[in-house]
Amino acid sequence: MKRKRVITDTGPLIHLEEINAEKTWTLFPSILVPDIVVDELHFKPSMDNKTIKYNRFTIGQTNKTIIKTSQKLFRKYNIGRNDSIVLAHGVVNNFDILFTDDLKLRTITKLEHIRPVGSAGILYLSFLYKNMSIKELFTYLDRLMTDSSLFITWDIVEKIKKAAQEDIK
Repeated sequence: MKRKRVITDTGPLIHLEEINAEKTWTLFPSILVPDIVVDELHFKPSMDNKTIKYNRFTIGQTNKTIIKTSQKLFRKYNIGRNDSIVLAHGVVNNFDILFTDDLKLRTITKLEHIRPVGSAGILYLSFLYKNMSIKELFTYLDRLMTDSSLFITWDIVEKIKKAAQEDIK
């Protein structure tokens, strides 16, 4: 995979940990976790934050430039404060990919020329780049549906499974 600059919000960190799919993170050599995301994780009692302790995660500090940009994004798109800060980190630092499961943030991320990828997409990328087998992908996708707090529909899961089957042909 061509080296991409990757940032994440809270959702994928939580959802992939809920299904014990932390191995997917090894696909990415470096992932920025904004300090606001770390703060959010501390308020999630079921999270033990083991994921962000891996070396590949770097905590990004929110500075004045990011705050100023987040305020503009907040007003422009009418999004939440935390989402605007995460997106501002991506915009200010020219990130290529933002991991998020939030539908509104995914839409806005595209408008800011950053590629959004959700938890299911992270699993699929991990399969595409030979970080897991198709059997593991299917198991994780099923667990994402049944064992995580992510709202995802069966049709999305089935679409990803079908694409994966086509990729191995």
